[in-house]
Amino acid sequence: MNRKIILLVALSSLSFLVSCATVKDRVSESAFQAENLPVRELKILVASDGSYTREEIDVILRESSRAFEEQVGIRFVPVRYMSLHWEKRDVLSMLEKIYYSTDTQGFDMAIGFSRWTPGEFLVRNLVGSWEGCIDDTYRRYIIVKNLNKHTLLHEVAHAFIFENTHSANGLMMPMTFQVLPFVPISVQSLYLAEEDRREVLANKWREFSEIPVIASREHTLHADTQARSAM
Repeated sequence: MNRKIILLVALSSLSFLVSCATVKDRVSESAFQAENLPVRELKILVASDGSYTREEIDVILRESSRAFEEQVGIRFVPVRYMSLHWEKRDVLSMLEKIYYSTDTQGFDMAIGFSRWTPGEFLVRNLVGSWEGCIDDTYRRYIIVKNLNKHTLLHEVAHAFIFENTHSANGLMMPMTFQVLPFVPISVQSLYLAEEDRREVLANKWREFSEIPVIASREHTLHADTQARSAM
C-alpha cells in the first residue's frame, strides 16, 4: 500500500511540474478564445505504412486537432491519404522518403504514421529512442511511430515555433517521463507554455512552401530540396 501511495504522489508531482506554466487553466477564458480567431484549417496529407487503420489514424487526428484548436485556433483537416513503405528507418531516411514521395501542392503538412519494430520498441523502453520527428528544412514533414496525441502535437507545434527547439515545461518539453519500462504509463502535457503559444499564434498563417528561419537545424533534407521546390 505504501508503494502505491508513493507512486501516486510521484505521478501527481510530475504531472504538476510538466503542466506548470502552461495555458491549461486559460483555455475557457473568452479573451483567450478570441485570440485564437480566425481558425486556420491545416491541410494534412496522411501517409501510412499500414501499421494502423485509417479509422485509427483519423481518431488520433481528430483528438489532437481538438486540443490544438482549443489552444491556438488551428484545426487539422486530412485532405489526402497515401500508402508508403520505409526502406530505411533512421530519422533522416524516413523524412526524405515522405518528402520525395509527395508533390508540394495541395497540402500544408505531410504526416507519416508507422509503428516501432520489435527491436525499436525494446531500445525505446530500455534506453529511450525517438517517437516522432519533423524536418528542419521546411518544418513541414513529420514522422510518428506511435498513436500518441502528445507525440503528434509536439511535432506539429515545431512547425510554428522557430525561436527555440524545446521548452522547460508543457507540450514542448524535450522528453516525456515513463514510469516503468514496458509499462504504458507516462507523464505528459498536451498544453503549450505561454511563450510557446504566443509564437505559434505569431506564425499561425505561415506559408509551408517557404523555408523558415529557425534557431537550429538537425534533420535537414537533402541539398536539392530548394531546387525541387522551385520547379
